Amino acid sequence: MYTYKTVFTLATLQFDGHYLQHLIENTEKLVALYLLPRGGGASNLYEVYHEGVLVEKKDVYSPKNLFLAYLFYYIHFFRLLFRYFEKEEKLYFVNFFWFYLFFRPITRMFRNIHYVYWIGDYWPMDTFLAKVQQFFIHYYHDRNMICLYLSDRINRKMNNGTLVHTQYKKTSMWGIDPPNISLKKRVGNEITLCHIGVLVDWQGIDLLLAVIAGDKRLKLKLIGTGNASLMATYKRLIKEYRITDRVYFPNKFFYGKDLWTQINDCQIGMALYTVDVKSVTYYADPAKVKQYAEFGLPIIMTNAAGVADYITKFQAGIVVTRDIHTIQEAIHKMKNNYELYLHGLNEFNRFFSFRTYYREIFRFMEEK
Repeated sequence: MYTYKTVFTLATLQFDGHYLQHLIENTEKLVALYLLPRGGGASNLYEVYHEGVLVEKKDVYSPKNLFLAYLFYYIHFFRLLFRYFEKEEKLYFVNFFWFYLFFRPITRMFRNIHYVYWIGDYWPMDTFLAKVQQFFIHYYHDRNMICLYLSDRINRKMNNGTLVHTQYKKTSMWGIDPPNISLKKRVGNEITLCHIGVLVDWQGIDLLLAVIAGDKRLKLKLIGTGNASLMATYKRLIKEYRITDRVYFPNKFFYGKDLWTQINDCQIGMALYTVDVKSVTYYADPAKVKQYAEFGLPIIMTNAAGVADYITKFQAGIVVTRDIHTIQEAIHKMKNNYELYLHGLNEFNRFFSFRTYYREIFRFMEEK
C-alpha cells in the first residue's frame, strides 16, 4: 500500500532536498516534469513512475528564449495532464510557479486536480517586475487552499507576519539525506574550509579570501564558477594575498561522488552571504547549507537566510556577522569544540531527514 495514490509534480535538475525521491518511494502513480534550469535547450524532460519504478522517461522541448520556454512549460503541463490522468482520477499537482494557477478553474472542469502551491521564491525588490511577481504570488496564494513555503520567512510574509502551520498551509524547507557522522572526527592544526556553488558577488567570497589571508592555519577549497570577470577578480585576490598554496580554486563545478572526493578533507562549510532583506536569498532556503550538512560539515554562515535560525537552534554551526575577526574567531571556536557541533549537525540532519520530514509535510495527500 502506497502512501500517496496519484501525484503530478514539477521537478528540478538542481538540488531539490530529495522531495522527488520521497514522492517516488511513496506514490503509486507519479509523473514528474523537470523544468529547471530554465530555457536550457533540450535539457528538460519528464518521467513516469509506477509503484516506485521508472516506466517512462522522455526529453521535452525547451526553447532558449525565456518567454517561449514558459509557453512550452504550459504546453507540456497540459499534454501530460491529459495523457496520464483520467477525468475522475483524484490527483495532486505540486507546483512552484504561480502562472500554473492561471487556468485552474478550466483544468478542474476536465480533471480532478488539487493544486499544491509550493512558494520557493519571493521577490522583495522594488523593481516593476518584482512587484508584478509579488502581486501574483499573493493573489494566487490567497485563493489556493494548499500552500507550502520554502522558508519561515516566506511563510510570515504570505500570512501578515504570522508563522502558520496547519494541515494545508505550512513551511516546507529542503530535506536532507542524513550521512553517518562520526563524533570522533577531529580537526588538526590546519583547518580546511569549503565553499561550493555558483559564485556571485553577494556570497562573500572576497571576504572569505581575506579571512584565509589573515590566518595561516586556514585553507580553502572554493568549488564552483561564475561570471568570467568576477572569477578573474578572485584569482587576482588569491595572488595578491599570496595564498595560492592554501586556496584550491579549480573554477568549475563537481557533482555527486566527484564533489565528495573534492571536499572529503574539509572540516567546515562556509556561507558568508550579504545580509539584505531586499534579496531573494533572504527568503530562500539555500541549497548550499543543506549540502554542507549532507557532507557532514558544520556550518559557518551569516543571518542571510532563515535556515540560520535552525543552525543556531541545533548548534549545527555558528551564525556570524560579516567581520573578518569575528569569522576567524568562529572558525577556531568550532575547531576547539568540534564534537559539540558534529552532535548539533546530527540533530539538524535528523530534523530535516527527508523521509520523515516530508512524510509530515505531505500528510494531506495520504489516502484515507
